[in-house]
Amino acid sequence: MLVWDLRHVSFMDGEEGITLMGQMRDDRAEKAFHFYFLTELIERLEPKEQILIRMRFYTDYAQTEVAARLGVSQVQVSRMEKRILERLRGWSPASYV
Repeated sequence: MLVWDLRHVSFMDGEEGITLMGQMRDDRAEKAFHFYFLTELIERLEPKEQILIRMRFYTDYAQTEVAARLGVSQVQVSRMEKRILERLRGWSPASYV
């Protein structure tokens, strides 16, 4: 049964229900956790690797622009990026704690 209220929508199933607002709070909490977790992982990287990740994924610089900033070739940036992303994927919340 769908129950409308002036404040929120609730999908009720007997005595239990999930509110849309409650789900939105859960989504925000999950996003906040992932943001915090990712920030902590990036801080584990070497300074040069941190610069690469931030430039590529936070500010959307091209590999050639990152290469110029780091003083390496675009090919080296590509290889570093691949290696870093593989490492980040290998770190899960369970292995982090």
